[in-house]
Amino acid sequence: MQDRIKRWTRELMMIPGLSGFEGNVRRYIKGELAELGIKSRTDMLGNLIATIEGDADLPSVMLIAHMDQLGLIVRKIEATGLIRAERVGGVPERALAAQEVLLSVGEDPEVLLRLVAAAYYAGDPVTAAACLERLRGQSPADPQILRLDDVPRGRFPHGGCWERLLTILDHRAGEYWLQLDSDTVTLGPVWELERAIASNRSFTLMGGADAPPEPLELGAFKQAYYPAGEAEGHVQSRIESRMDRLAPGLGWKYIRGCAGFAGFAAGNGGRELATAFLARMKAVIGDDDAGIWGTEQVASSFLIANEGAPVCLPYTRYLNYWGEDWDRDAAFIHFVGAHRYDNGAYMAASRAAIARLNA
Repeated sequence: MQDRIKRWTRELMMIPGLSGFEGNVRRYIKGELAELGIKSRTDMLGNLIATIEGDADLPSVMLIAHMDQLGLIVRKIEATGLIRAERVGGVPERALAAQEVLLSVGEDPEVLLRLVAAAYYAGDPVTAAACLERLRGQSPADPQILRLDDVPRGRFPHGGCWERLLTILDHRAGEYWLQLDSDTVTLGPVWELERAIASNRSFTLMGGADAPPEPLELGAFKQAYYPAGEAEGHVQSRIESRMDRLAPGLGWKYIRGCAGFAGFAAGNGGRELATAFLARMKAVIGDDDAGIWGTEQVASSFLIANEGAPVCLPYTRYLNYWGEDWDRDAAFIHFVGAHRYDNGAYMAASRAAIARLNA
């Protein structure tokens, strides 16, 4: 036991665990407890809680210990490379002079993915490649990171998520692809999604509670949702209210979905239908407006609507957050930009999901 305590002390002291960033320390302790046959759980605040069963007739004893360390947190990195940091905890200033400092960016796959994205965004492919290699070492998969400029666009617009859609269309012939925004939180079991993938059926998150439960022919959609005629304003409304002019007689369908979460079944078409839809969309709203943010979402919904029998996820369980409370039955929420930070709901849902993953 004495040797084990020495090993624990040595290994714990080598794990960075600044206050508020104790995840790696917590995972280490959880693993060691599991090896001893002791179950543990993590609450929403990140506390690791374990119970060692004893004699029920004797008093209980509670032991409490800190997992965090004193240290510094980086607040800014100057263009010259100078790092500006603030003290976290009671680190005395007189103890800092000439001290060696270990900089830790974390080893979690989520942290590494964020670093990859940030490095590419900053135009630093060297750092991105280094983080990607570390990520590959932690994952049985071989994640591929694509730069927007490396996606061949042809006549398709640049930006506005078009490159994401084109990448899916180019690679879906032999595998199922998911389209998922980062501002989403899974709250519970998503069995509708599991069934859709298992049966190789495309699916989409619906745009709202008023969206039709199944695809409609273009003219029927326009008549149902824009009976007063063609609308102006948001580009999605402009396109939807002109659906009857896009392809009369072709039998094309449309569903008001949300590109924040969609699935594309394996084996279906590539860019052909998207190319035809883009040409007709340009004809009714103009070439310049075909690249406005929102046009890709219309195209994504159109493509899924024309894939035989797509799954329209029930809006009571898969929904967009508009600043209102959701039902207890909700399984998935997309926190749309306009209301993403309303009521602290996004943060609360994210923390609850993280706590469940760490439990």
